[in-house]
Amino acid sequence: MTMKIKLNDIATFKALMSESSKLYEEAQRVLVGGVNSPVRAAIRPYPFFVREGRGPYLFTVDGQRLIDYVLGYGPLILGHAPEQVIKRIIEYIYRGWLYGAPTEVEVALAKKIVGHFPSIRKVRFVNSGGEAVATAIRLARGYTKRRKILKFEGCYHGAVDYVLVKAGSAAAHFGAHHLPAFLRMWLS
Repeated sequence: MTMKIKLNDIATFKALMSESSKLYEEAQRVLVGGVNSPVRAAIRPYPFFVREGRGPYLFTVDGQRLIDYVLGYGPLILGHAPEQVIKRIIEYIYRGWLYGAPTEVEVALAKKIVGHFPSIRKVRFVNSGGEAVATAIRLARGYTKRRKILKFEGCYHGAVDYVLVKAGSAAAHFGAHHLPAFLRMWLS
């Protein structure tokens, strides 16, 4: 059964997400802000907790099935847990998963990306969006010899000190749109 609920209908949300409420209370004792991202902390009255994802759906600890419109902010374009991806991951897990050294497969992936985009000559793989932003800033500053960067006010560009000034996302929601306030939020 699929129900349509509005996230701003607090009474319905609380009735449907009571297990999430309990987990959120527990999480606040051991996680900064009760979650691992300020974006997740912005959900009111509390975030829902996910048990699993399949295809385009999230299944909460409360037994609710939700359409996942976020899909990991982009990387889950195939949805959650597609069989062909699971098979490839398992194949590579048996080889080990963190070497701290280059691999043949990363060269093959880089060649595939460069081959599909004529304007791209080389790529750099990173582990997170924040690392990508920090690398882009470092590259731009090195190439242009300029110290200042252009950043869109009110937009989230990752959890990198240089771009947390007047950040968007949940940072502004909590009044932590500049670095000192952001640090106070983390230290409280």
